[in-house]
Amino acid sequence: MVSLHGQHAFIHLDRANVSWGRIGLTLVFALIGLLARAQVNLRLTVDADGQTYKVYMQSAVSYSGRSALLSTSQVTLVVPHGLATDRFEITNLVSPISGMIWRQTDRVDAPVENPDRDYLFFSFINNNSPLALFDIKAGQDILLFQFKRKGPCLGQAQLINNKLDEFKTPNSKGINTGNSVSILGAGGNIYSGNLDEWPTVQIRTSSDSICSKQAFELQAELSRSMPNIAYRYQWFVDDQPVSPVSETPKFVYSFPDKSKNYSARIRIKVTTAGADSCEGLLITATKRVFVKVLPTAQISYVGETCTPLPVTLSAVSMPKASYQWIVNNQPVMTGHQQSFTATEGGYYSVAVTANGCSAVSHEVRLINVSKAERTEVRIGNVGPVVAGQPVKLQPQIINATSFIWSPADQLSSTTVADPVATLQTTTSYRLTVQSDQGCVASDTVTIKVVPALFIPAAFTPNSDGVNDTWVIQNISHHQPCRLQIVNRWGNVVYDQTPYQSPWDAIVNGEAVESGMYHYVLTTPYVYYSGSIQVLR
Repeated sequence: MVSLHGQHAFIHLDRANVSWGRIGLTLVFALIGLLARAQVNLRLTVDADGQTYKVYMQSAVSYSGRSALLSTSQVTLVVPHGLATDRFEITNLVSPISGMIWRQTDRVDAPVENPDRDYLFFSFINNNSPLALFDIKAGQDILLFQFKRKGPCLGQAQLINNKLDEFKTPNSKGINTGNSVSILGAGGNIYSGNLDEWPTVQIRTSSDSICSKQAFELQAELSRSMPNIAYRYQWFVDDQPVSPVSETPKFVYSFPDKSKNYSARIRIKVTTAGADSCEGLLITATKRVFVKVLPTAQISYVGETCTPLPVTLSAVSMPKASYQWIVNNQPVMTGHQQSFTATEGGYYSVAVTANGCSAVSHEVRLINVSKAERTEVRIGNVGPVVAGQPVKLQPQIINATSFIWSPADQLSSTTVADPVATLQTTTSYRLTVQSDQGCVASDTVTIKVVPALFIPAAFTPNSDGVNDTWVIQNISHHQPCRLQIVNRWGNVVYDQTPYQSPWDAIVNGEAVESGMYHYVLTTPYVYYSGSIQVLR
């Protein structure tokens, strides 16, 4: 009996504990619900003068007495970035609440996360005597502080968005940038957001990683769209604009291929035009995307296009890569090795896949011909030639039916095998020939051009200092050369090799007679003959 009674008592006591546990859980859930409703929002307004800014607090729960004590608070203002006189400065920082003293504790201008914005930090610590104490009524706006702006207005000022701002904590400056409001009766910081907040923007992508050179769609998504306001979008990658300003929130971009994988910083700027400079809105957001480099897709074949088949083609080896050979734009079912044997003519390429990215090589064209059917061309050496003297180009050509010379300058034709070139300056030509089968060969030649000679028809060796010698212009470019001069009876009066100094009409120390003489000038390029008159 006793044992049963004891057992009954134990069972009864256990049920009592369960009952008290349920009451405790109910209280806990009630407290959680209360704390969930115990939130504070902030609001920023601008007076009609366009210069007076006011920061309000609104609580979802009423507090009175010491429970309403606002112990600490921080407000971060985000303003358009300005320099010199355009910098957003404040004055007349005051609070209408007795004992509440707000201070501007810091500012950060144009941080790397958001170079279009400046950040102003205001803080309040309730440690004065007496303490600042006031009742807080649910849903009531309470003016915490106000100030005036110095200088021009470059656009909208906003309260920071703790979760979405680009300069949110943690950041490059290592400082706490968020808003906070701590109330004693709520157990600490219960700031939950901003009232009348402007729309925010987020960047949406299908993936957080992408292969370079692959089309990648970016989309700017506004938290809400305000009626009768036109939004304009511009995209940036690593702080460089990659799109024009547009009214569409979507943009397709291809990241450049680099030597290794990298992290790209995507940034969107959303702007609106206001009725005045203070109403223009700028909304920004950033996102990091991991960009993967493309595998090396290259065929190492260095042979000729026209060649006896079969030949072996090889792709450049890459670790952990897979290969797909393509012939005439069609994948080969068995072509999954690094090397591939080409047995018939056609266009060959290879697709290489590694690290989730694919790239396709350039095409290699192969034409199956015997050695005897190969197309060949050799121009050989031409020149030097004298400026203005025509020279016929006569290349050696095997198995070709079409001919293309380039450039076309100073050629009699660009589509014949042996055109005539009449050059004034040194020029390089390329000849490309092709067979009926499509085999192509080419060769180049550089033709050096020497200046033309100017040979006077007469001179006056009378020692008056004018035209006393027979000066052949540009003769220094035609060496070695030989000059022979004979008189009217056929006697040689002058013979010099190489001829360099102008003839002064003196032979063996004696001046030759006036009259007509015949000359022969032999140069490495041209044979010249003619008459020259000596006038005394």
